Amino acid sequence: MKEISIAVNVRHLIPNKMEGIGWFSYQVMKRITQQHPDVHFYFLFDRPFSQEFIFSDNITPIILSPPARHPLLIYYWNEWTVPNLLNRLRPDVYLSLDGFISKRAKYKQYAVLHDVNFIVYPQYLTWSIKKLYDYFFVKHIHHACRIGTVSQFSKSEIIRHMHYPEDKIDIVYSASNLKMRPVEKNDEEQIKSQFTQGKDYFLYVGSIHPRKNVKGIIRAFSQYKAMVQTDDKLIIVGRFFWNKQEIMEEVNRSPYKNDIVFTGRLDDDTVMLLMQFAKALVMVSFYEGFGVPVIEAMQLGTPVITSCTNALNEISGDAAIKVNPENIAEIAQAMKIIHENKNLVQELINKGIEQARKFDWDISANALWDGLQKAICL
Repeated sequence: MKEISIAVNVRHLIPNKMEGIGWFSYQVMKRITQQHPDVHFYFLFDRPFSQEFIFSDNITPIILSPPARHPLLIYYWNEWTVPNLLNRLRPDVYLSLDGFISKRAKYKQYAVLHDVNFIVYPQYLTWSIKKLYDYFFVKHIHHACRIGTVSQFSKSEIIRHMHYPEDKIDIVYSASNLKMRPVEKNDEEQIKSQFTQGKDYFLYVGSIHPRKNVKGIIRAFSQYKAMVQTDDKLIIVGRFFWNKQEIMEEVNRSPYKNDIVFTGRLDDDTVMLLMQFAKALVMVSFYEGFGVPVIEAMQLGTPVITSCTNALNEISGDAAIKVNPENIAEIAQAMKIIHENKNLVQELINKGIEQARKFDWDISANALWDGLQKAICL
């Protein structure tokens, strides 16, 4: 019997620079490769890789040049370099964990799409990125024989905007990436001393981008401070991806600008501690395909304020305070409720811990494997 082989686009597995797609790739492929030793996997990188990503003996790593670091090279890598290799490898299926599939490839392709924000918010893309996404995701996504996506919401969006067949879309939920450790006696004191001069704080974690509604969080925090006499701070963790000036102008307009702290990108342990001791995580995006920080906050026993729309509504269940992300007063009121209603806070903590348990990388890996099996057997 012929050995099954699967080629996998893992170019987001980058040491010390892992973000959403990278962590998804790491978690599901570590499990799938180890659970299926009789299957051979070709891991396709676009730069030198770390041995930590070669999870088992049934993996052959391959570096394909050029490094896909800007739109033209991303196009070339996916539409020329990868298909040429596939013609030599002749895999049973090509799995693209960042969704980029090839019009030229002659083999079965399985794409993982995390959301379709590039269709809903095209105004936030550069011309070259928009053209790239239109080519791969709008015009040619039907070259994929199946699609995996990270929420029911994202599945419905793919059907709505891409007209992809519903019965060929698999839901493969994301999950928490936290490496839990016991809380040390002085952790809370140290983290607050480092970032807030010892004060309590609300927290946002994620990229700083218009669709993430960070400006709305800043406005809501200012309204909250005006309603409640408190020394609370707002900590914003993440990198600027769009129009930093607009965000900073919003901060400077606030009478509480000295209580708003930008940390930039932080290491995972520091983010975990900040999340663990926050009054609440505030994630009220206009658009999300999943929203990993919500699940991580719940796992840590931190209350969550989140959107009543998009995938955030789906993944948070009944374990969060939900608000209309367009309504600043509603977000501010949610902060006030967290500040004043300790019974509700405890209820949210308890429900959140249970809700977070529903999202498990073992389940996700099995769901993706089932989808790959269906693709291979077509």
